[in-house]
Amino acid sequence: MICDSLETVLVQNCLELKRLPQFKGEHQSTQPPTSLKAIKGIREWWDSLEWDPAYPQKILQPFFISEEEEEGNVHTGIGCDNCEMTPIVGNRYKCKDCHEGVIGFDLCEECYNTPSKHSDFVNQHNTKRHTFELIANRGDSPVPVHTVEELNSA
Repeated sequence: MICDSLETVLVQNCLELKRLPQFKGEHQSTQPPTSLKAIKGIREWWDSLEWDPAYPQKILQPFFISEEEEEGNVHTGIGCDNCEMTPIVGNRYKCKDCHEGVIGFDLCEECYNTPSKHSDFVNQHNTKRHTFELIANRGDSPVPVHTVEELNSA
């Protein structure tokens, strides 16, 4: 597909779309047109795409913006220290007592809200008496929440 003015590709509710066309720029190269700024869709769709070996995913990956990222609830660069979800999608629970950069401790919503997993939270730095802050969307100010110990006794 040649279109030197294409800026955005938006795919909504179409898990049946399995391949993207080759966005051939000038001189039929495999690079997308210089006008392309974004390919938007849900992460599940993007991860299910089939890729042509001559036109691999790495060419278009920098243009992909998931709906979750656009809504701000993807915490890029932050992983859950329990289940290792990276990045954390949805609510992020950040330990106030474990200092970021040195020994920071973050949990995804499922790990934070699943009492049976709480024993896994304790490591050499994080304890059940530590207090967590809720960060709902990337860039939001933290909201104090209770300790894991208080959550277990509720």
